[in-house]
Amino acid sequence: MRVEQIVGEPPAIYRDGVKSGSSPAPEHRRAQTLEAIRTVGLDQSALPRYPHEFSGGQRQRINLARALILRPELVVLDEPNPALDVSESAQIMQLLRHLQRELHLTYLFITHSMPLVRYMAGGGRFASSRSRTTRGRYWRLRRNCRDRESGLGIALFCFCMKTA
Repeated sequence: MRVEQIVGEPPAIYRDGVKSGSSPAPEHRRAQTLEAIRTVGLDQSALPRYPHEFSGGQRQRINLARALILRPELVVLDEPNPALDVSESAQIMQLLRHLQRELHLTYLFITHSMPLVRYMAGGGRFASSRSRTTRGRYWRLRRNCRDRESGLGIALFCFCMKTA
């Protein structure tokens, strides 16, 4: 599938968040797709290309455009930057913060990366292997986010609430 098909697929399936039998007119769908691609910092030249032609950071932007095309209030990000190099990861995190302010989004991060939590949110929740959770500000989580048995951090669920 080309990028235009990948990003434009959700509006063809869902209308107002509900699975629908009818899809929007092709012109409207293309306009939505182009707007979503531009929102994440890519241009129109990305639409006819295939995903393997892009870098890891550009692929993340394509995935983000696909997630945002239906204008959600909540976006779930499961390990949003593990395979990216440091500069691409920083660019994606800056983009996420910008989109959060502009589109009034709420993020739910599922991550092992404490630096990501520190950058994106003031606090969150930590789940250990014993199904215990610890909640708090970043500094407290950093101190307590070690599994008692293995000494490793297991997973962090980081809530980043939308801004007014």
